[in-house]
Amino acid sequence: MDGEFKLSNAIDNSGMLAKIPQFVSIKDFIIFTGLSRSTVNRKIITGSIPYVKIGNRILIPRSFLNTLQATAEAAMKEVKNDK
Repeated sequence: MDGEFKLSNAIDNSGMLAKIPQFVSIKDFIIFTGLSRSTVNRKIITGSIPYVKIGNRILIPRSFLNTLQATAEAAMKEVKNDK
């Protein structure tokens, strides 16, 4: 497991994604989102989560994680402004 990506090492002091590689494994995506493996698999099959397949590995683009984070931050800001 040497050289394995650790999501906890990718988040900087501001809580932002800083050192995430260009693509992440399903395992790391699950850690980041908190979704179950079956939900992630289902969303990959239906096309809701973009991916690339290299050999037997399925990888999710970092840009999709950035989009999820931006969407979540915008929703939290909107809720905060509604109060």
